[in-house]
Amino acid sequence: MSGTTIALAVHAVIEAAVIIRVMLRPHREPASRIAWVAVVAALPVVGILAYILFGELAYHLPFE
Repeated sequence: MSGTTIALAVHAVIEAAVIIRVMLRPHREPASRIAWVAVVAALPVVGILAYILFGELAYHLPFE
């Protein structure tokens, strides 16, 4: 196996893991889940980074 094949396989596994995480995340609207899956699938590297940076944020309003 060449290095390129291994890198592509690792990337595919990471992308699949992120998509599974998006789909299984509790308390998220279905439209939001589908939007994140579309972003991760359409822009693999940028989409994964965007989800890690912005999609995993937990907004907790005080005294809610």
